[in-house]
Amino acid sequence: GCIDSVTREVFVEPCMIADFTLPGDTTCTHRELCFTDFSQLWSNNGKIDNWYWDFGDGQTYSYDEYTDTICHEFEAKGDYLISLVIETTINGIVYQDTVVKEFTVHPKPDAGMLVTNACDNDTVLFKDNTNGFGEPVTGWQWNFGDPDNMFAGSISQDTAYIYPGYGEYEVSLIVENQYSCLDTVVEKAYVHQLPVAKFDFENQCVGYYTSFTDESYSAVSGISSWYWQFGDIMFEDSISILQNPIHTYSQSGDYKVSLTAWDDNMCSDMVTDTIVMWPRPTSMFQVVDTNRQGQVYLNNMSSNGAVYYEWDFDYSAHGFITSNDTNPVHQYEEDGSYTIMLVSYNEFDCPDTTYRQYELLFTNLFVPNAFVPTSGPAELRTFKPVGINLQSYHLQVYSAWGNLVFESTELADGSPAEGWDGTYKGEELPTGSYVWRINAVFKNGKHWTGSDNGD
Repeated sequence: GCIDSVTREVFVEPCMIADFTLPGDTTCTHRELCFTDFSQLWSNNGKIDNWYWDFGDGQTYSYDEYTDTICHEFEAKGDYLISLVIETTINGIVYQDTVVKEFTVHPKPDAGMLVTNACDNDTVLFKDNTNGFGEPVTGWQWNFGDPDNMFAGSISQDTAYIYPGYGEYEVSLIVENQYSCLDTVVEKAYVHQLPVAKFDFENQCVGYYTSFTDESYSAVSGISSWYWQFGDIMFEDSISILQNPIHTYSQSGDYKVSLTAWDDNMCSDMVTDTIVMWPRPTSMFQVVDTNRQGQVYLNNMSSNGAVYYEWDFDYSAHGFITSNDTNPVHQYEEDGSYTIMLVSYNEFDCPDTTYRQYELLFTNLFVPNAFVPTSGPAELRTFKPVGINLQSYHLQVYSAWGNLVFESTELADGSPAEGWDGTYKGEELPTGSYVWRINAVFKNGKHWTGSDNGD
C-alpha cells in the first residue's frame, strides 16, 4: 500500500502535416501543372502562416495566405523533387513540417511542318517536321484549311491535298506523344495561279525558216523558261528552249507544235497548235540554142505543182525579172557568161529556184561571092571575109587554073584583117571566077565548116 507520485509538465506541440497532390497523367513541359495543397494543422489556437514551395528546377514560391492550388510550368523534361514546407507560430514558437515528392515531367513535342507550295490543280505536300525531344510522336491531326471543306484533314504523319483553286490557305497540325503531350503549329500553304501558254506563227513552205513567237503571260509573275516541241520528233533539233525559236521543216505536212511555259513560281501551262508545211515545187529547165546565134529557148521542166514562173536572163549582172512566160525565148546580143535564174511557184506561193550558166560566143564568118576592084564604094573593091571571135584563120585564093594568087592569116580582134584587091604581084588579074579556100578555128575551139548559104 505504499504510494509515491511525481508530476511533470507536458507540452503538447500542434499536430501539423504538410501534404499535396501531384498533377494527373498529362505531365508535359511548357504546360502549367497544378499541385493541390492538402496540408493540415490541428490546433485550437493557431493556423498555418506560411507556405514555401521548391519545384526542383531552381524555382521557388512562397505565400502567407492559403491557396488551394499552385501551378508551375517546367521548361525541361526530367525527374524533379517537389518540396512543400508549411509553417505556423504558436505562443511565439515556430513550428514547420516538410513533405517531398518525386515528380516526372515528360517532354512536350515542338510541332513543325514543311509545306511544299504547289500550282493550281497540283498536289500540295505536307511533311511532319516535329521535334519530339527524344520521345516518339504517336498522333497527328492535320486540318488543311480548305474553306469549301472545313473537315478536310488527315491523321497521317505526312500527307497531301489538292485544293479547289489557287490562293492562300491556313494549315494547322496538332501532334501528340505517348504521354498525351500536345502541341500545335499553323503555317501558310500557297497554291499559285497558273500562267497561260500562248504562241503565234505563220504557215510556211517546207525548207524555209518558220518563226515562232512566244505570247505567254502570267498574272502573278514573269515567264522564265520555255520548252518547244515542233512535232518532227525524228530530227535532233525538234525541240528548243528559246523564247522565240526558228525551226525548219524538211518535209511537207501538218505538225503538232506544243509550248510549255514556266513562270517564276515554277508553275507551267502547255498549249498545242497545228502548223501546216506547204510543199515546194521543183524548178528545172534546159537552155536550148535556136538556129539564130545568141537566141535561146528555155525549156521549162518544173514539176511538183509549179504553176507560176519568174525568169531572170542575167541574174548575176542585173538581178531583175524579165519574163513570166512558161517557156520564154530570149535573144542575147553580146558575148558573155550569163546566169539564168528560174523561180517556180506552186498554188501556195512556195518557190523553188534553179540556175543555169549559159556561155555565149558569137562564131560567124561570112565570105563575099563577088567584088569589083574598080568600083566606087570601098567595101566592094576588095575580097574580104567578115568574121568574129576567130582564133586562127587561113585564107587562100586560086585562079581557075589552080594558081595561088592570094593568101592571108592576119586577124585583128578575132576578125580577118586583110582582103584581096584582085592583083597578083602588083598586076590586075582578069575578070572571072576564082576559088577561095579557108581554114578557120573560133575561140571556143570549133572549126568553121562553111558559110551559112552552104558554099
